[in-house]
Amino acid sequence: MSPANCASSGCCWRRGR
Repeated sequence: MSPANCASSGCCWRRGR
């Protein structure tokens, strides 16, 4: 996922940092 999409979805700090 893109960095912008990840931040919007919150998967970055929820699934795998």
